[in-house]
Amino acid sequence: MIDCDDVPGGAEALGQIRNTPANKQTYILAIVNGSTGTRAAIALGANFVLSKPIQQTLPGILPVAIAEMEREHRRYFRYDVDLPVWFQNALGQSCTARMKNVSESGLAIKLVDPVGLRGRIKVKFELPSIQPQTFHAKADVVWSDSSVAGLRFVHIEKESGIALQGWLTSLEGRSLFQQSAPNTN
Repeated sequence: MIDCDDVPGGAEALGQIRNTPANKQTYILAIVNGSTGTRAAIALGANFVLSKPIQQTLPGILPVAIAEMEREHRRYFRYDVDLPVWFQNALGQSCTARMKNVSESGLAIKLVDPVGLRGRIKVKFELPSIQPQTFHAKADVVWSDSSVAGLRFVHIEKESGIALQGWLTSLEGRSLFQQSAPNTN
């Protein structure tokens, strides 16, 4: 949320946010008060614009903005998981690993046998459910050391993507339930 008019440098900051890789997809809510117009705020990178006084415009925009921000949060939120993962590099060499965490955009793995992992790889693992389904994707190794690597999905087969979404929804529900459950310790 950026106040473009009543905070010095607000409009300039809004324009610079989209230039950073980490914020290319971030949802930005701009607040304007006359100096910066709605069109200008959108041109600078805002997804939503509120005019002051915000009490008048907030009820119409807030539900949509929250839904979009929750979707963006889910895209990057990592769920801790311990599952076997199979992968294959461009040379056809196969290895196994243990999944440490997963999100819509990728996963972290702990390598069973320390190997130098880089480039694009094929990833496969079983999605746990009543009717297990094998997840298939291609991923780029975005970071690695001798025993752990981070993978970003670059292509997910359609059925695998649908199944992944369902599994992440169940993980999210479980996480919310655990957070709301009273602590009995």
